[in-house]
Amino acid sequence: MTPSKPVASGENAVTSRERYSYALGDTGFNFVWATIELYLLFYYVNIAGLSPGTAGAVFLAGAALDLCADPLIGVLIDRHAKRFSARFWVVAATPALGVALLFTFIPRGNDALPAIILTHLLLRLTYSLGNIPYAALTARLTSDPIAQLRLTATRMQGAAIGGLIAAAIFISLPLSYSWAGIPVGALCLAVLSQPFLLISMARVRERVLPPSSPADESGRSVPGTIGWLLRDAQVLRLLLLIFVGGLAITTLHKSLLFQFAALEDLETGYLLTLGPPLSLLLTAPVWSALAGRAGMKAALFVSALMFFAGLVAADLEGFVEALVAIGLMVSIIAGAGLSVLFWSLVPQTISRIEPEAGTALASSLFGAANLSRKLAQAVAPQLIALSLLSDAVNIVRTEMLIGLVLIAIVFAWRSSNARAVPATD
Repeated sequence: MTPSKPVASGENAVTSRERYSYALGDTGFNFVWATIELYLLFYYVNIAGLSPGTAGAVFLAGAALDLCADPLIGVLIDRHAKRFSARFWVVAATPALGVALLFTFIPRGNDALPAIILTHLLLRLTYSLGNIPYAALTARLTSDPIAQLRLTATRMQGAAIGGLIAAAIFISLPLSYSWAGIPVGALCLAVLSQPFLLISMARVRERVLPPSSPADESGRSVPGTIGWLLRDAQVLRLLLLIFVGGLAITTLHKSLLFQFAALEDLETGYLLTLGPPLSLLLTAPVWSALAGRAGMKAALFVSALMFFAGLVAADLEGFVEALVAIGLMVSIIAGAGLSVLFWSLVPQTISRIEPEAGTALASSLFGAANLSRKLAQAVAPQLIALSLLSDAVNIVRTEMLIGLVLIAIVFAWRSSNARAVPATD
């Protein structure tokens, strides 16, 4: 048997086998994420019986928890990095995550709002506890920027496969506004996530050790660590990029079913939910190659322009429904590129700031990045709820405005990590 080829040499070597094993973890996590991203808001409104405003408030409660929990989880994992590996935390969180997903989608009566909020918060907390250290492994498997870029692209493909499996399961179930469809799909995915996550963690090796520092386990407080990160201008720009990019992607994805329900063509809406994972699976290597050749800023600019152009096409009056779907699909493909690129920037930033700080910061920065992404995920339902409650708010045009802000941020982007292989400082 021919051995798999390493992406980088020496201590940074990551074999293709290990890359694909790592990606299995994102397959498992995306069973959960895709369910939240594409189906949970729709479930709350059309099956659980919540009003759009109340359902949006549930997501805001989850964002409030993330605001407190994600930085704390990241810092605590880093402070105990010498004692407990990142893989340990993923394995410990895996069973709890499956249970939380299951209980989130148990049908309840309209008077069960406290239980709905509680299970939503449990789902968010267990997801953070597993996903933050999992993401930090990108910086722990290798410190080589090209290897990190390829590792992220492969991880995104694993996430895409998870999303495709999730969408296929939901499409195969009844699509009516009844209890029999979405909750059963969530049950299947809760069970299926377990072996993917556990096998992934059994087949990867953490070879990049965090720097040793007196701050580990005792010195630097949670506010101190977060404050240190936020004093770095490059980190602030990265978090802003992740928030606005995440808001653009999440609003687009969450609004798909609602847009096609308004067109009385919900089946097309369900089929289009295959778009996010399918485009990520097929185009992640393309976006990775573009960033490697043209630079990260150029690749980000292309994806932001594509996102905006697709929405413009979808909003043109007089277009037939099929062309609206094509325009939205262009924006979905651009969103896949944004995901690959801004998550590739995080480990590159870690490789720069950890030596400067002299202590572990991988989980702390990924915790902050996850928080930015989740805050975007919480704001998006509010925008969709406004569009459902008021004819004055057009969700596609709102997404276009977000796209313009994203273009402006990318245009002004300045970073030592703007290229896949940054110059030596």
